[in-house]
Amino acid sequence: MKSEIAAVVSFLKRLVKLKNKVEVEKMDLFAERLTVALQEKFEGHWVPEKPSKGQAYRCIRVNAFHKYDPELLRACRESGVHYGTKTHNYSSLYYGNSQKSPESSPVGDRGALQIP
Repeated sequence: MKSEIAAVVSFLKRLVKLKNKVEVEKMDLFAERLTVALQEKFEGHWVPEKPSKGQAYRCIRVNAFHKYDPELLRACRESGVHYGTKTHNYSSLYYGNSQKSPESSPVGDRGALQIP
């Protein structure tokens, strides 16, 4: 689970950095706090033998209907990074392990890919 969370945090950190001018120290703290928040949330919701089990729960959703993800909001609050609709203006993202490899992949809501 740690490598999947690390991949998600790295992706989101790069995405937030692209859209905002945030000090390096704040971004590092954001990544650290988001890692802790996601590890706490997903504890007990990870089956190494069946990595696709529980993917719906391991979802970070930010879109027109779900403007605030609790873990992202928590990490922003704890790191001093501003969380706003302008700051996080990207389509909904789903993070999960859709294959048997240990890598996470972001998949947009509007894409043609269907996750069983």
